[in-house]
Parts: sequence; structure tokens; C-alpha cells
Amino acid sequence: MNRFVESSLIAATALVLLGVLAFPAMADEKKDKNAAYAIALDSGAVAVGKDGKLTLAITAGKGYKWNKQFPASFKITTTGEAANVANKDFRAPAFKTEGKTTAVQVPIAGASSGQTTLEGKVRFSVCNEEACIVKSETVRATIQVD
Repeated sequence: MNRFVESSLIAATALVLLGVLAFPAMADEKKDKNAAYAIALDSGAVAVGKDGKLTLAITAGKGYKWNKQFPASFKITTTGEAANVANKDFRAPAFKTEGKTTAVQVPIAGASSGQTTLEGKVRFSVCNEEACIVKSETVRATIQVD
């Protein structure tokens, strides 16, 4: 085998090995970012003419905590016609933290029979010992009004 072919094979093997070793690291990094928090806006039911509530909950992942210094917000963008939401903009005092979970209570009122979707945008931050992550997420919940 000539030296050019031999060195080309060595270089190609090194590139393949580097690629194989690099991809799991990138996958783990993405997995770690996703594990930084879990977010949920519960679906619910309310009777026509009655009051109810939905809960937006953000739980910090392993090694993370809620960033109390960040000006977190939750703004409702869509409610549909079956339910009324008096307050559509939630800020600092509305976010209550207990343990690793921070929650916002969203008061709703049943307006007319049917199913509707509540949609909103939440902005928040969680931190670990190395860095803080600032996120902006769209959340949706289905509301059944009977």
C-alpha cells in the first residue's frame, strides 16, 4: 500500500471516530437542556356561569432551580368564546414557588357551553451552578364548559 493511500485511510478513520464520539455528546447536551425544566398548563372543566381555574406549572429539572430574579411572565393570547379570562397578563407576585415547582393560577369563567382552547406565552428562567436558561414557551389547554 502506498503512503498516500495509507495516510488517507488513517485520516478517514480518525474523522469517523471523531464523528462517532461527537454525536453522543451533542445528544446528551440537548437532553440536558430539555431536562432543565418541565412545563404544563392543565386542561380543565367549568360550568356555564361558574368560576374555575387552570394551573400553569413549571418544574425545575435535576440540578436546576427557579430564577427568582428573572421577571417571569405569562400572557394569555387566545381564549375562545366558551370561557372568559379576566386577567390575561401574569407577572412576579402571581408566580408562587413551592419546592422545585413554580405555579400560576389562571381564573376562568364559563361563558357558554362548548370546548375552547386557552393559549398563552410564558417567559421564565431556571438556573444551575454554571448558567441560567431563559425560555419563552407557548402553552395550550383545552377547557370544557358545560
